[in-house]
Amino acid sequence: MDHRSFLGSLNQIPIPHNLSEALSNKSWKQAMNVEMQAFEKNKTWELVTLPKGKKTVECRWIYSANTTKMDLLRDIRHC
Repeated sequence: MDHRSFLGSLNQIPIPHNLSEALSNKSWKQAMNVEMQAFEKNKTWELVTLPKGKKTVECRWIYSANTTKMDLLRDIRHC
């Protein structure tokens, strides 16, 4: 695959704009599940009961397509 074909293929990957769009797409939902499993496996964080008077730390998902040929090929195989 030459670089023009590769760049053209990136335009075909739908990038969700919000959580609802991501969850409605099987591939993005699977990618999010894999990421959450990695957080749990690496003990990045754990779910606990929020103490009274405390606020949660907000976070958000950033959706992006990988930009290397190998990453693109790996992601396509996992779809």
